[in-house]
Amino acid sequence: MESVKAASADPLPPQRSAADLAMLRFLRINPDAPPKSIFGSENAFGKSIAVSAMRCTVTYLLLPLLAPIVDLTHGVTKPIVGLLLGAISMTAIALSMRRFFASNHKWRWGYSIVGGSIFVALAVMALFDLRELFLL
Repeated sequence: MESVKAASADPLPPQRSAADLAMLRFLRINPDAPPKSIFGSENAFGKSIAVSAMRCTVTYLLLPLLAPIVDLTHGVTKPIVGLLLGAISMTAIALSMRRFFASNHKWRWGYSIVGGSIFVALAVMALFDLRELFLL
């Protein structure tokens, strides 16, 4: 009975593929660290989706509707707000991706595809915002 308790108290580290190890290095996560809580990963995922939804709502709904009232600087407000919200959204995606991989979550690769796609789209939109900001 004692040997069963001792074995369960010291779990083995999860087996990780070469791709997992490469992603852990890319995300700057110690592969030898014990896995984080899966609940924390799902919580971080929910927060990153909420931040991204807020960014889309502000950028594509509120700013165009409020532009005649708020935009006193002739077009400078939208790209600045877009850049700030995009940076916050990209940070949330990166942090949640770190949580998914640190917890060895079963959907870590699926989320990395979705989160990575959104991250790339945000980077492209940031380039458009920068172009709009500097061409004004």
